[in-house]
Amino acid sequence: MSVTTTSKIAYKDINESGVSKNQKDTIYDIVNRDNTGTGMSLKEISAFTGIEINAVSGRVNDLKKENRLETTTKRKCNITNRLISPVIIKTESSKRNMLIDIYPDKEDEDKVKLLLKIYGYENVVFKWSLSNKSRYIRIGYWKPISKEDLEQIHINSNLKLEEISIWDDDCGNKYWYDIKPKGN
Repeated sequence: MSVTTTSKIAYKDINESGVSKNQKDTIYDIVNRDNTGTGMSLKEISAFTGIEINAVSGRVNDLKKENRLETTTKRKCNITNRLISPVIIKTESSKRNMLIDIYPDKEDEDKVKLLLKIYGYENVVFKWSLSNKSRYIRIGYWKPISKEDLEQIHINSNLKLEEISIWDDDCGNKYWYDIKPKGN
């Protein structure tokens, strides 16, 4: 039997036996009790709970998919002294901060990207802002989108692109476009 098949069988057994739920609850509780505000590494969780690191990793991934945990600011692990992305409890306010309820879905972005390619724009890039609270789009090396094309995107998609530009002494004007769902 291959390793992949064995892993899938073991994962199925863990989920069916209820071990996964118990491990998730234990991990969630220990992360919830962490009062430092710096989150916990997988190694730290493993040390506190006694759950093997591979199981901790799987259950933390499950909890992230369920929107119960999220990563926070990187720091050094207290056990390994390596740089890690610790996990914390995902609160309702952090869900709002990440625009979960109002952020446009991938389909909307794909449609805008296709429209821009049809209009002749190359190197269309979608990015998160530095604060990770909003998305923007840029074309190649900060090139502008014509007013007519912006209007067509607004008419033919669920997104509105708001132009922002700054003057750069070396390059001239640089343009990017904040992504807003229609109606915002």
